[in-house]
Amino acid sequence: MSASPLFPQLPTDWSEETGFLPNQAQPIFFRFLKKNEKTSTRTGRALFITHGVGEQSDRFSHFPHYLHTSFDAIGLIDLPGHGKSAGLRGHIESFDVFSEAVLSGFKFFTNKMTEIYGPLEWHWLGASMGGLITTRTMLKFPQLPLASVTLTEPQFGIAVKVPWLKDFFGTLLEPFIGKIPLKNELDASFLSHDESVQKVYVNNPLNHAFVSPRLYVNMKREMDELQNLNSEFPYNLFIIVPLGDQIVSWKATYHFFEIVKMKTGTIKLMTSFPDFYHEAFNESQKDRTFNAFEDWIKKISKVKS
Repeated sequence: MSASPLFPQLPTDWSEETGFLPNQAQPIFFRFLKKNEKTSTRTGRALFITHGVGEQSDRFSHFPHYLHTSFDAIGLIDLPGHGKSAGLRGHIESFDVFSEAVLSGFKFFTNKMTEIYGPLEWHWLGASMGGLITTRTMLKFPQLPLASVTLTEPQFGIAVKVPWLKDFFGTLLEPFIGKIPLKNELDASFLSHDESVQKVYVNNPLNHAFVSPRLYVNMKREMDELQNLNSEFPYNLFIIVPLGDQIVSWKATYHFFEIVKMKTGTIKLMTSFPDFYHEAFNESQKDRTFNAFEDWIKKISKVKS
């Protein structure tokens, strides 16, 4: 199942490999989308994606259709507590668990794809909460072999109104009932203007609508730290901001972009879409998002395909 049955399927010269990462304490599901190794349309690049809260990797299966001229392979995992990976739905003890999982997924992806294609240039994209996870992971691990990092609708602040009672008791009782799953406040109608995306999101059994008090408190802590960031960001950075977003705060993203200091030799760039809802790559006019992303890759890449 993809983000919408109306979205394009895998190109004919691409295939999908799925399974579970090796040597994990709990099963972590992976999904690798890749070109036939004999295809003549090689680019010399690969992309790793970190998804957001409540969703999972099958919602990105349309990416190869739009990005086949930019990448030879696209890799994802289902985050712990999401999709086909193990763990209580919508719960995590700390964001370190997320970082460890995505780093394990990225390492396995790079090893597997290098075996197939030889040396590649690596890029990373984080969406929504995946953008928050990506940002804190990049800051903690500044030596990854990455040519660029892209954040789309990153969760640097919450726009959706959390009922004060739920916020108060969720925070107050988190040390005692941290694992209890609570319904999140996400309204699927604000994901995208595309009604097929809204419908599939709600009906896909691999998605969920839960956030535990501990995940919620950890989210707030991570977001607060990034709003007061003093560290340098170590990779070339591109941020995509849908200004019609009613799920995460685009103002918090603008603030982060203004204050983030870049490592010498790297650049930052931001683009916005005034009429887009939360999921810029799933919008009715998603071609505009993919085009902007490809323009960034062409600008920053040292591989000329």
